[in-house]
Amino acid sequence: GVYKSSFSFQQPVNIDASMEQEINPVNIKILKEQALQNKALIQYAEKRGIREEVAKDYCIEIYYQILSTGKNYFSLGIKTDTGGIAMRNKYFKTAVAPCGITTISSNSNQLKVFEGFFDFLSYKVLYPDEAADFIILNSIIYINQAEENFQNYDSVTLFLDNDPAGVLLQNMLQEKYGCSLNSASEVYSDFKDLNDFFSKYCNKCFLNDIEHFNCASK
Repeated sequence: GVYKSSFSFQQPVNIDASMEQEINPVNIKILKEQALQNKALIQYAEKRGIREEVAKDYCIEIYYQILSTGKNYFSLGIKTDTGGIAMRNKYFKTAVAPCGITTISSNSNQLKVFEGFFDFLSYKVLYPDEAADFIILNSIIYINQAEENFQNYDSVTLFLDNDPAGVLLQNMLQEKYGCSLNSASEVYSDFKDLNDFFSKYCNKCFLNDIEHFNCASK
């Protein structure tokens, strides 16, 4: 692929953990994890535009206790490559260590990189049968783990948030890798992220605009 010669000896981008505003790791005790069936969590996913069958394909439900308060909660979860869990519910998002990226591989030569798992789920609602490989960062502070894979692909497309941290990371990566790396964020430039765009806009109309996401493969 185009990456093998030019990317192998690049240094990874360093993103300060303080840039990530949304994730707040807390001391959590997992009480139970199981296949997704909780109606409240399914409705939460559907409110964000994610169909039940897509959520069930990729997510689990987690019951846990925050040790500092003793209070119990439940969340949607997605496993990370390192054995941790990224979690989201209606009220907040957090993670269970060891944190890191989530890789979903189909032995493709195209890689799509998403900042959060709801962005990935939104994409899978739109393109359920696409045979790309996917990486969910779960937080931009784990971009170095994702970058280790870039050289294995002919095409890499970013789906990062349109916040200062996401824009900075996108600019750093595009400066580093040049035209070999693509960004889809212009398609949802007026929205916080791909899921925000999808749940408010794509679900209703103008689905043809999503074809811009595939410009990297044309």
